[in-house]
Amino acid sequence: MARFGRVPADYVEPVFGERPGWRRIYLDLPGRGATTGEPWITTNDQVLDIVLRVIDQVVLSERFVLAGHAAGAHLARAVLRSRFGLVDGLSKSFPISPWAAVGTGTAFPGLVAEWLSRVEEANAVA
Repeated sequence: MARFGRVPADYVEPVFGERPGWRRIYLDLPGRGATTGEPWITTNDQVLDIVLRVIDQVVLSERFVLAGHAAGAHLARAVLRSRFGLVDGLSKSFPISPWAAVGTGTAFPGLVAEWLSRVEEANAVA
C-alpha cells in the first residue's frame, strides 16, 4: 500500500525522546496507513467501536491521554466522551499539517511538547 508523507508517530515520537515514562500506543486505523479497510466497516461508529475495544484490552483501567491527527482527532474526541473518567488530556491536530515547516522541524511536535508539559504539570499538582 502506498504511504503518503509521514505518519503521526514519525513526527511525534521525537518529542518523547526527552520525556521518559510515557507509554505510547499508535493505532493504524482501518482503511488508513498500512491497515486495510474491511468491507463490514462502513461507519465511523464502527471504527470507534474498534478503537474502544483496543483501549479496553490494552490500556485496561489505567488513566491515559489522547492525541489525534486528522480523522484520528475526531475519533479521539469520541473516545474522550466514551472514556471520560480515564482520560487526563486530549490533543487534536486536525488543522495542523505535519508539512507546515517551522524552522528545521514542523509545527506539530512543538505543539505536542507544549501539551505534554501541561499534562505533566497538571498531574504533578494532582
